[in-house]
Amino acid sequence: MLLLDTGVRASELCELKVEDCDLNNSCIKVMGKGRKERIIEFSPLTDKHIWRYLSERAERTKDDWLFTTDEGRKLGRDDLARLI
Repeated sequence: MLLLDTGVRASELCELKVEDCDLNNSCIKVMGKGRKERIIEFSPLTDKHIWRYLSERAERTKDDWLFTTDEGRKLGRDDLARLI
């Protein structure tokens, strides 16, 4: 939902850390091409899904990456492509 809602690049999504996601303000901090930082807002529905995801994920891993695989490792572009 975050990918669809924000239009971020797949590689940007995979590089997000939990600290880059501000659920109080429904936005993410993305480091884009040329190391340019962007703040991108997302919808309340996406916010709700991220809250749910993070609460369920907390049982599996304490990793810094926002999106992880079922094994708890960082989600890569190939992993994301398989999910989509």
